[in-house]
Amino acid sequence: MKFHMNALTQAEVAKLIDHQMKTAGAAKQIFNENACKVMHSLSGGIVRKIGKLVDKSLSLGVSLKKDIITEEKVLAASKEL
Repeated sequence: MKFHMNALTQAEVAKLIDHQMKTAGAAKQIFNENACKVMHSLSGGIVRKIGKLVDKSLSLGVSLKKDIITEEKVLAASKEL
């Protein structure tokens, strides 16, 4: 079976990330607006790439003891992929 999913828009990427964080139990916003913009730019809106960037960014944020993931952290995490 084949399935094609179109790339997400910038707004959809932000909503997806917010939904994933809330589903995981986050009580507040983890990724700031600029981080979501960079996430969209780096991933091209591809869900699988977004997931990998989110995971790496969260890991980096935890290791640095950050409460908010900024665009700098997303860029740094993207270099580890």
